[in-house]
Amino acid sequence: MKTEDQFTQDLASWKTELETDFTAAYDGFYRFVDDYALDPQLSFRALFLGSQLTDFLRDAQGLLLNEKELKELQAEAFSIIEALALQHGAKKTQPNPSIQHTFNTKKSYSAVFKAENITTSVSNFSIKPISFELRLGEITSIVGKNGNGKSTLLGIIAGNRGITSGEATYPELSNNHNWKKLKEQIAYISPVLPEVSIHLSIKKDLQFMAAMKGIRSTANEKAVSYIIARMGLNKYENSPATILSSGYKLRFELARQLVWSPKLLIMDEPLANIDIKAQKLLLNDLRNLTNSLRTPISIVLSSQHLYEIENISDNLIYLENGEAKYNGKVTDIFMTTNSFSFLLEADCSILTLRNALLPLSTDIIELKEELSEKIIQTNNKVSANLLLSTIIAANIPVRHFRDISNSSRIFFENEKKRQYTS
Repeated sequence: MKTEDQFTQDLASWKTELETDFTAAYDGFYRFVDDYALDPQLSFRALFLGSQLTDFLRDAQGLLLNEKELKELQAEAFSIIEALALQHGAKKTQPNPSIQHTFNTKKSYSAVFKAENITTSVSNFSIKPISFELRLGEITSIVGKNGNGKSTLLGIIAGNRGITSGEATYPELSNNHNWKKLKEQIAYISPVLPEVSIHLSIKKDLQFMAAMKGIRSTANEKAVSYIIARMGLNKYENSPATILSSGYKLRFELARQLVWSPKLLIMDEPLANIDIKAQKLLLNDLRNLTNSLRTPISIVLSSQHLYEIENISDNLIYLENGEAKYNGKVTDIFMTTNSFSFLLEADCSILTLRNALLPLSTDIIELKEELSEKIIQTNNKVSANLLLSTIIAANIPVRHFRDISNSSRIFFENEKKRQYTS
């Protein structure tokens, strides 16, 4: 355990480090605060400071670095040090609200889109009444089988489709009640990307896009330089987008839509035509975009890649025949059932697996096989560790195992059951 003398020495050392090179010292500084903080509120302040600093330093060349703003962040770091010194001086601090509460008060969660019992009819298909909000700083995913209304709902959100009943509003976007201005704050990326110019370089194309949105002069140069660095397009900036791979073409289209700082980004099946590595990079970028405290954005997307998008999403809507069978937080999916569900890929027959699970037979609700996957549903007494260890103990070679109890995959399985029993 570190002594108070060690703390005093470390404190003096970090003061020097922060004065010498604040940006380089920050990561170590956060760990120092987290180690010594007697009040978790200080750890939060250091973490929040890091989020702000990241926003200013995303461009590796420092093109967005503002000296005044950087000094303000540096001053906050020294303020944290002073508070830390006071804590270790045994001086009482006033009770503080929880870290999560404080973070929420700092980060904007204003609704950019609000649906209240909206419906629509398209030919012989309809969206049933649904209510939800899309908020700044959050990602909402819409999932369901093809033909169940995902693209239709995205079209309503984008303002490209009308509604039959209910009310659709844009609280954060429509203060001036000007539909043209409102639409200028909404970016939409369809499954089929637009043709790219063979004559314009990526940089020139982005400059033109920003200018079309009213961003000109030095602001244009700054915005384009930032988004090129942010999307990792630096080495291609002087080349036409025609040379890009499918993954980078999607990044380029994302850059074209983000260079003018929209408040709402809509993406229809963005993962459909890119490889696994590109998918992970894109999803990580989307999460980072919404985590920005400086320029928050709301993202809504549809996809068939359930597990990948669930990892970054805050909210999820599952559509079945135009009806929202689930509409809530991703973390609350498991609350819709009193059972657990697991997916297994293993080199064994369903009979071999059933025999291996005999010790747990009283706790297994259902065991079925679909193509190469086996789905195991249990009561809430069987943990993932217990189930997997029982399978391994029976010498069954496991290729893949996943706990899907808190995944929208369970809604697809329930849909199959309804089809079989109807």
